[in-house]
Amino acid sequence: MPTVTVGSILSTNVATYVNEPPYVLSGTIGVGDIVGSTVYLGASASGSAGSYIGYWFTTARVSAPQYNWNVTSYDQTTKRATISWDSPPSVGDVWHLVIDYPVQRDLQWYRDGVAIPNAINTMYTAQAADIGKDLTVSETAWNISNTNDGRIYAGPTATTVSTSAPVTVTGTAPSSALVFQDNVSYLGSFALPATMAGTETKFGVTCAGIIPAAYSANGSSSISFSTVQNFGSGPEFIGMAELSIPTSLSSSSSFAALPVATVTRSSTDVYGGQGTLTAAGTTGAGLSSGTDWRSNGIFNIYGSSNSLVTQVGTYTPQPNGFFWRRNINITSSTVEGPFTVIDPVRGQLRARATAGFMTKVPSAWQATLGGDIIAGIGDVSVVGTASDGPAAICFNSADISAAVAKVESGTAQGGTSTSITLAASANATTDYYKNFWVYAPGACATSLRITAYNGTTKVATVDTSIISWTSTPTSSTTYKLIPYVTGNQLSCYNPGQLDPGGATPDTFCPIWHGGTACTGSFWPNGTDSLVFVGAGGGDYYEYGVKSKMGNTSVKRIYNFTYPRFDGPGPMTGLSPNGTGIRFWMYSATDLAAVVSGALTYGTIKPKASWSIRIPSYTSYTGLSQWSIISAYDQSTSRLYIISDVWSDNSNALPLIGKAVHVYQITNATNL
Repeated sequence: MPTVTVGSILSTNVATYVNEPPYVLSGTIGVGDIVGSTVYLGASASGSAGSYIGYWFTTARVSAPQYNWNVTSYDQTTKRATISWDSPPSVGDVWHLVIDYPVQRDLQWYRDGVAIPNAINTMYTAQAADIGKDLTVSETAWNISNTNDGRIYAGPTATTVSTSAPVTVTGTAPSSALVFQDNVSYLGSFALPATMAGTETKFGVTCAGIIPAAYSANGSSSISFSTVQNFGSGPEFIGMAELSIPTSLSSSSSFAALPVATVTRSSTDVYGGQGTLTAAGTTGAGLSSGTDWRSNGIFNIYGSSNSLVTQVGTYTPQPNGFFWRRNINITSSTVEGPFTVIDPVRGQLRARATAGFMTKVPSAWQATLGGDIIAGIGDVSVVGTASDGPAAICFNSADISAAVAKVESGTAQGGTSTSITLAASANATTDYYKNFWVYAPGACATSLRITAYNGTTKVATVDTSIISWTSTPTSSTTYKLIPYVTGNQLSCYNPGQLDPGGATPDTFCPIWHGGTACTGSFWPNGTDSLVFVGAGGGDYYEYGVKSKMGNTSVKRIYNFTYPRFDGPGPMTGLSPNGTGIRFWMYSATDLAAVVSGALTYGTIKPKASWSIRIPSYTSYTGLSQWSIISAYDQSTSRLYIISDVWSDNSNALPLIGKAVHVYQITNATNL
């Protein structure tokens, strides 16, 4: 029997039937090809009106079985066919146009005869779980013609199942160093200066990051925070301040007894003049037409004096979120950007699902995952353009310089309800600006994504499915074009994809259940774990490896294959009445499987999820979703969790203050 080793990529050749090739047209779904109920058939498509009506459009999907749809109309000018989608194809899907109803097929890979979840593509990467097992793949096909000329007008007329010969997987399972609840130990807490709570919105400090000793004001690791400045007294802006970390911590139940951090660099505009908050959001980018803007990430690009900051709008329907690169010294005014991070290859174009918290990818995993930075966010208010659950995209900091160099401004020549005609000096290459964002403040309070661009006419078509122009662009409309960096989407859950389940343990969904909010992430030193942090909606249900969790009562949870445990694990020094925060731990091996195609970013699941309690004080410790902020120090393996302390349980101003709770991440467990 043939053998393969772990990591080998297996592929299958599907059978060809008489009513299949030659195809009338073929192609691959690109970004912007699907617009509403139409699909672009390519430049070689017919120029005759009414062509292809009644033909069948079929896809060999990247993430799902084959689907077929009937063409109902065709526009010879735009080369677009109209189809009543029941489930539109995705970017990267291979498509064919055929005269007759095509063969439809499903693929499934098996491990010792048992179906492997989500292994339904033509390729499969051998995993550690396959060692010593036999792999096979089967193809189920129907609508197969049984006529001599290969034509089929209704179906199915025949069904067949073909199964490959088995191959045996050999090799040694790699050791996965994973972080669980018992690797997180509470050390104590400290407080932020009172001035960081008195001039801010209800959400106050909106993100935090670690400044390495080499770049800090005091020569040791410091912590930076973003805040909303001049709230209610305008002009408002997102500021940033650097604070020293107290050398001593306290486990006192009295907030007044906590040591207080010292401000070492005064708060400054984090966006270098691009961050004044107006009715249009962040000037220079057009972030939001709503009532709240929030900086969600501060991150030092390791090995450099630069940092990244992000901002995303909340509470209103909007599609975007942005990154800026700036000097880590917050007194510097050098700021580059904005830009977005998206994954056109896998069709993940929701920039609002990526412009959030950031963490470093260990060097051992950078080549596999495709970069040195992971960014993302989850459960943003008005989640339709974000992600239900933790979202993560991996990209390379080396690509940022080329992106920020493409930021450009100009004055439009005009526009329509779905387009803007850029300046005559705009780039002459067709689709050069595709997937850029255009901010035209005279036409819309937020930025819109460009879905197509004609280099000859300078017409840029924009996505108006979420927000439209409020005024048609004119010859006096100024604009800014915001470029993107390409990344690999590792996790992202479409709105409504996950069933939130019920309130009972057996139906509870540990990724998302309507009360969760993912607001931070970190990759602990020397581990294979990407860990997300956020609010858990008051639940304490856990799942993971039994010996690594806080309790021993094992029950079923949702549709997960790991044991489930009741109650929070014991955390030394914490009040039994403390409020909980939630952790989601993903395995790097699973993240790599998404990159290789063995998993999809919407089907990946965490290896474990648990809650811990943070201290409560004499005053109520409020934990609304977005008051959970975190930062991770690579040099000390310490995690910092920031929470609000309110005067009562109404989560209303004024704040008593901000508490920072410090946890030691100990050696991970090899499994």
